Amino acid sequence: MKMAVRGVRRRYLSFQIISEGRFKEEEVEDAIMRGILTLYGMKGLSHANPQLIEYDAEEKRGILRCSHTQLRQVRASLAYITSLEGLSTSINVKRVSGTLRALRRKEAQSFTRPTPSTTSISVP
Repeated sequence: MKMAVRGVRRRYLSFQIISEGRFKEEEVEDAIMRGILTLYGMKGLSHANPQLIEYDAEEKRGILRCSHTQLRQVRASLAYITSLEGLSTSINVKRVSGTLRALRRKEAQSFTRPTPSTTSISVP
């Protein structure tokens, strides 16, 4: 009897870029690859197997896929990135999920959640 081989487990990271400038998808992807390569080398990059799934230049938000075993290293590499195209930059990870569908659903819920009112309630 043969055992079924389980596919590669992945994690999806939702991130936001904090910077003054706008960046193209290729620039963001290149910066992520260079960040992982700088911290963990070629072996770390191949184990992480990062792939930019989507990126919105207007919102400066994106989704990155990586190996589940290398999630910590990828998060550290994103935090390591301090400049993009000569501009001061920070990449913040917003959410992590095991499936792209769940990540998108969680992101949609966070945008539609009502914000608390700024009025205070006075107690007599």
